[in-house]
Amino acid sequence: MPSYNYRYKPNKYRAIKYAGDDQYSWAVFLSEDIKGLRSPISEYTRAKPFYSGLNRSQATYYKNFLMRADKKADREDEAE
Repeated sequence: MPSYNYRYKPNKYRAIKYAGDDQYSWAVFLSEDIKGLRSPISEYTRAKPFYSGLNRSQATYYKNFLMRADKKADREDEAE
């Protein structure tokens, strides 16, 4: 860890409609990758989803899962 005062900012994720209009067209993206884009995101954008083909509740679950994993990794890095 650097000697200067550095605070790690965890990644933010976003669950959003992706490439379709059916029930299973939700995906989870890194928020900074889709900043400024409106829903539904086309599959031809530069942003690539972490998870796709989800329904809305699954997308929320995986978004929270990724956020918890980032926080856990941050705590482990601080312990070292």
